[in-house]
Amino acid sequence: MERRLALPTDAVYSYLTMKLRDGEMQRLATSILARLEQAGLLKITANRATVAERIVAAFRANVRAEEEIEREAVKFAESHSRELVGMDRHKVLQLVKERLAKERGFTL
Repeated sequence: MERRLALPTDAVYSYLTMKLRDGEMQRLATSILARLEQAGLLKITANRATVAERIVAAFRANVRAEEEIEREAVKFAESHSRELVGMDRHKVLQLVKERLAKERGFTL
């Protein structure tokens, strides 16, 4: 009989990751642009809103990539549950997630 880890499929240990809402992403993008301009590191010649939206799109892509890594970590842990008996599930998931991220060149 195969045993499976009881893990949520929609939000894997969300306390370990930072989930940003769209409004927060927009405010961060605007703040990043303003600070880069104030520091003299950036001069915006295009539409400011377009540049901010590209930053938000990068945030969204990063969140999606991290969620994919989380899903794969859970899938791996579930498929190896017999070998992981007695191990701390949080630690196992974090280690698997870190390994997957490293293999993909993704910074957590």
